[in-house]
Amino acid sequence: MEDLGVKQTEAKIIQLLELVERLREENHTFRNELSVLKSERVDLMEKNENAKQKVEVILGRLREMEQEA
Repeated sequence: MEDLGVKQTEAKIIQLLELVERLREENHTFRNELSVLKSERVDLMEKNENAKQKVEVILGRLREMEQEA
């Protein structure tokens, strides 16, 4: 009877250890994805700022042309 309880406890411990390992792997994967996404965000923010500056230059030229006309 007691042997059955020990085996059930062992089985539960093994299941928990497997769960812990799977969660560690998922956590590692998520952290890597987060790092990639942060890097992509920085790149997109830089591109957005560059586009904004180009639009501002174009608008400035258009205003100058409008005043000249």
